[in-house]
Amino acid sequence: MEKKTSCSSIRKIVRNLLFSLLIISIPSLAWSAQNAINAGKTFHLDQQYNQDSDLTMLVSEMATRLFANLADSDPRTGDLGDGLIVCTFVDINKLSRTSSFGRYLAGQLMTEFQQRKFSVIDIQKNLSVIVKPRLGEYGLSRNSAEIADEISAGAMLTGTYLEGHNNIIVNARILDNKTAALLSSATMLFPRNELTRQLLADSATARTKSQEFVYLKQLEY
Repeated sequence: MEKKTSCSSIRKIVRNLLFSLLIISIPSLAWSAQNAINAGKTFHLDQQYNQDSDLTMLVSEMATRLFANLADSDPRTGDLGDGLIVCTFVDINKLSRTSSFGRYLAGQLMTEFQQRKFSVIDIQKNLSVIVKPRLGEYGLSRNSAEIADEISAGAMLTGTYLEGHNNIIVNARILDNKTAALLSSATMLFPRNELTRQLLADSATARTKSQEFVYLKQLEY
């Protein structure tokens, strides 16, 4: 009888001990799981930031190459002294098709050349500020009726991109608006990653009538 009581007491003590250990372990396990989740989120955000930063640096490098290949790079008296307009980059297989990737390249290159003290002209500037209640004030447009008919600029920066398996091949060129002479060019490889795939995903083609030229801008020389 005493042995049975003793065994029963020991089992009860063991059960209580195991229960206590379980209660202590649950918060620790939960904390570890939350830390793992937070670490995963931090890694994703860091990865996204790295892709954004890398893309910006690649565009900056392209601008540097274009700048270096100019015969006369003086911002005031050189090849681009009469002003530079920057056009959206387009799909090499269809020059009327572009995407957020092509628009981003153009916008960032405008910034890069302006920071190098070149006279950069934004053809998207509205003739006036458009005010829309509860929405805001707009100074840029892609509507030909809302922007100037003529733009005075001596050179044009434009380019194409080609999607490869692992990379996007981007070719940029600066042309003389009067003679169409090539003033500078540069080719860069951009990685196909989560960010660039997202920018390329909204690809769209401008609608034009067959066998007709559509003049959007008259350039002054």
